Amino acid sequence: MRYASSLVFVLVFLAIVSAAPAVAFDPQSIVGSWEGTWSAGQGNGAYYINIKKVIGNQAEGTLYIDGSQRYHKRDIPFTGTLDGPSLSLKDVPTLPGSPMLNQFLKISDDGTSMEGEGVGTVRATFSLRKK
Repeated sequence: MRYASSLVFVLVFLAIVSAAPAVAFDPQSIVGSWEGTWSAGQGNGAYYINIKKVIGNQAEGTLYIDGSQRYHKRDIPFTGTLDGPSLSLKDVPTLPGSPMLNQFLKISDDGTSMEGEGVGTVRATFSLRKK
């Protein structure tokens, strides 16, 4: 009898645990200021993103790259696309005659960090933490 009651307890516990909903990524969790770095073979520097709003799968904001290119050291507006916990910035215009930016950033499960890579003048990696 003792074995049977223990078995029932375990089965009820497993049913409750397996029925618990998985925590889904909340796109609103990325709204705010992010700071970090970019790094490429030719150099590195500070990198900042300010995500002002997320509507549906679109994130809007500005990014700032500390570097030596003429489009650096200025706020660059962007509209990015969210696909789950990933943010893609595609063909972000910088300045006339300068390259467009393309970046792909993977957001951590807890929404406090982003890692990724992209191309502007050079291929670079990015690492950011939410402020």
